[in-house]
Amino acid sequence: MDDEQEPTNIFKLGAINGGKADEDTIPQNDYVVVDIDDIEYDINGFLIFTPHHLAIMTDQGKGAIPALVLPIGRVKTAVLASLLDEDESGELPFG
Repeated sequence: MDDEQEPTNIFKLGAINGGKADEDTIPQNDYVVVDIDDIEYDINGFLIFTPHHLAIMTDQGKGAIPALVLPIGRVKTAVLASLLDEDESGELPFG
């Protein structure tokens, strides 16, 4: 890849418009996370992947704080709850 080419799967912070929040607030979505032991977590916030962790951060009015942090090797699935609402089977679409 040339230095002038931008990768299509990496976005600079602030490059994506939209979401469910006003400009002055942090976007919040409902997520369902299942770990490798099939323990299900229902969390509201915004999802962040790091090289070693999955984190869902939430805003309690004074900035973002972690609501859930799991080592990436323990995560089986992480999906928006709205995708599960659309699927009537009750099965996780990616697990």
